[in-house]
Amino acid sequence: MGEPLVFSSDLDISVSNIRFSPNKIAFDLDADDCGWVVLNQNFTRGSSLSGAETPVLELGKKSAARLSPGTCGNLAFKFFPKSIWCGLAFICLGVLTAFAQLFLRYVPVKAR
Repeated sequence: MGEPLVFSSDLDISVSNIRFSPNKIAFDLDADDCGWVVLNQNFTRGSSLSGAETPVLELGKKSAARLSPGTCGNLAFKFFPKSIWCGLAFICLGVLTAFAQLFLRYVPVKAR
């Protein structure tokens, strides 16, 4: 079946209790030494790692983060691209335009 959803090939890093939810993959981690933790999905911009102060980088076409020694606790890979704000703005603009068209239809026009 291959690697699990989150893994590390470094012997000093233990990954356990992997939990999947939309746009978030949480897991428990214990790192005795520095090393890499890898998300077994293709790398995309917009990924981040919460629970550790480290950026998510591309490592062999996968999302990965370099951990410092002593990193432990509940961490999570999150996906929230910046372009989603552009999409939300277009949706709001479309909804406002639809409401404006609906309500302007019922505004009486006075003849001169």
